[in-house]
Amino acid sequence: MGRVFCIAVLAVPLILFTRPSHAAPIIYAETGQLSGTLDNTVLTNASFTFTFISDTNHIFTVPGSGSQILPAFLNPAISNTIVIEGSTGTFTNALVAFVDPPGAFIGVIDWATGGFQISFFNSGTVGYNLATSIGPLTSSTFVRASGSATTSLGTLTLNPQGAQNLSFTATLIPEPETLGLSAVVLLGISLVGVRKTRSSRS
Repeated sequence: MGRVFCIAVLAVPLILFTRPSHAAPIIYAETGQLSGTLDNTVLTNASFTFTFISDTNHIFTVPGSGSQILPAFLNPAISNTIVIEGSTGTFTNALVAFVDPPGAFIGVIDWATGGFQISFFNSGTVGYNLATSIGPLTSSTFVRASGSATTSLGTLTLNPQGAQNLSFTATLIPEPETLGLSAVVLLGISLVGVRKTRSSRS
């Protein structure tokens, strides 16, 4: 009985790590300072946080062109939150998180119109496809910031290159079933320890 129990416990990690991978929720967050206007209010180096909740199953690619052979990766936001100088709202037009591995740029963009973008250069994006956790990655002197976006707080319009001190983080959220299996593994290991302790005393 003891041997069967141990084999069953040891089999759980094998199931955990050999089960097929599935899409998972992922949170992208970009922070920094921006300059421009928000509903006609002038912003100068205003602190901001953009948070996107997305799904790794929704990631799509845009083929490269010209000298850029490799594709860019994009992931639409299922929901979003923006905080600008303490005021909280949402983007009302569809923005996506994106990474351009050949150019090593990462950030957020209105892909449908190309009219709004805050992104920056970081060599750590090379080989990254938005499907896993990363960061925080921070901006260098190479920043792309331009355009306007509609928000629940009003229209956000950026000054040309009106962003600095940028940071981007992606956090993959474990699936509930993965967390459940992990708990079973830990419980099984603890039970094995208890059984061994009892056996050594008897």
